[in-house]
Amino acid sequence: MSKLDNELTGPRVYVAVGGKGQKLHLTGGYSKPNISKAMCGTGLETRTIVDARDIAPRDGYQDSKLWCLRCINLLAYEALDQIILFSSIFMEKIGTYGDLVVIPHLERPSKHKKHPFKLTAAPEKSEWRLHGE
Repeated sequence: MSKLDNELTGPRVYVAVGGKGQKLHLTGGYSKPNISKAMCGTGLETRTIVDARDIAPRDGYQDSKLWCLRCINLLAYEALDQIILFSSIFMEKIGTYGDLVVIPHLERPSKHKKHPFKLTAAPEKSEWRLHGE
């Protein structure tokens, strides 16, 4: 597993969309920054790569049967800003992905004082991304 630099914000995760009946796979993030394979190791040659913000938090994509569960399980090792996009995926008998991963992640620093959030330093002012530029 790759080194997690900042557990709250990190590289973007993408969804690999195939044909009808094919599972949706995840790529990008800390684990697959070059987007050559899915997080689970599946090749993505014939799939369309889409920004997760356009699919994961949208109506019609909450059923866990649509997703590769190996990729969803590996998503827990990505930054929280990417994990939260998938929080509405519902898993039968377990609840939502948000119940399973997001809520415990947010509760950790207050319940376990010795394990605060791992963060990177803020960029220099010259590197800030200003609105409208």
